[in-house]
Amino acid sequence: MYDAANGFREPPEQSLYAPEFLTRYRAAQRARVARLDAIARSLLAVQRQFRGLAQAEGFDALPLRERTPILRRAYQGQFMQIFRTDANPAMLDLSIDPSHRNFGGINSLRPDLSNYSENGFARIQSPRAWLSQWSGLSSRSATLDNLPAITVPTVVVSFTGDNAIYPHIGKATFEQSPAADKTLYRIDADHFGFPLPGRSGGGRAEVSATLVAWLRERFPAA
Repeated sequence: MYDAANGFREPPEQSLYAPEFLTRYRAAQRARVARLDAIARSLLAVQRQFRGLAQAEGFDALPLRERTPILRRAYQGQFMQIFRTDANPAMLDLSIDPSHRNFGGINSLRPDLSNYSENGFARIQSPRAWLSQWSGLSSRSATLDNLPAITVPTVVVSFTGDNAIYPHIGKATFEQSPAADKTLYRIDADHFGFPLPGRSGGGRAEVSATLVAWLRERFPAA
């Protein structure tokens, strides 16, 4: 997505990506996640192998110099280094999921540079952390997958200027909720709840007032 041949333009000029490119790009991202998942599982398999050796009959009788490297590999798994995770085309092409968001991502106004930095999202991960939290294919922490089990009164707050969580996500979250009492609020704020430049109201003050009113209506004080 940072190749001019695919629609990239140097910030602050807005990039524009063709639908055909986005289809290929998303498929390639999905395939890459699958490869990372396979690497994570292979590293866990190696650790399980060493744990099996450490639990095998006769292991305790081995010389210390033979037992120590096995125990180390059984106790401490290897880490994964994940590159290029700041790479959502919607950060630079604001025609994708239109909203009130600013140009860029939550890490940087220049994701074309921060995408290659040493402190990017999920840069150093254990295999379990990758599979549990970050993998879009393997993680069980996906909001939409878990919402059907939550039936208590539910409130969804969608920030109109969030440059990481776009409007369709808030809408899908609200629609996926099976709660009989559910509410969706759209509030002018950025990803961190700060007011949007050039727009009146919004921000954390409106978020707080909105949530307090919602709570008082359902859970009045004694």
